[in-house]
Amino acid sequence: MVRQGIAQCDYPQYGTGFWGNNLSNGTNYDISKLSPTVQNALNLARSLPAQQQTQQSPMRQVLGGTMDMVRNYFDMKSDNTIGGDDYFHCKGNYEAAQRGMYGKLAAKVLGNEKEVFDYFKNRYYKGMSYPDALADYWHDRDVNFQARELVDNPFYSDSKEACRYQRVEGINEKY
Repeated sequence: MVRQGIAQCDYPQYGTGFWGNNLSNGTNYDISKLSPTVQNALNLARSLPAQQQTQQSPMRQVLGGTMDMVRNYFDMKSDNTIGGDDYFHCKGNYEAAQRGMYGKLAAKVLGNEKEVFDYFKNRYYKGMSYPDALADYWHDRDVNFQARELVDNPFYSDSKEACRYQRVEGINEKY
């Protein structure tokens, strides 16, 4: 059947790739054309179980992630250890991101907005110089980013273990 000058056989058919080639693995990609290393990585990624937390609803992930961030903020304030803020930043972002994609997004938005607020607080309320306030801003954002990315690392089971490299002497053991 020809419709407006285009034959139906010109469209990719179900079960074929974009150019009409047959795909036997049920995906949109013909992985046989990739290097063996990439093929092994893709097969490994498919075999890994999905985290149970990602089965939460998006709203539950956002609210839970927000509460993780708030709880760690107040833990940081109650612990009151000089230099311990990186550890609590890491824990809050890690725990929020563990909840799933929307928890990770909530951690990113809350963390970045708090750092913008802290930049202005450091600059105009505390009287920090421009370079020092900017360096603090970027340092805290970097710690937040690293913590959110640590969730994807299968070697860590919880936030205490993942963020232990940020822990300084004097932080209470209950955290």
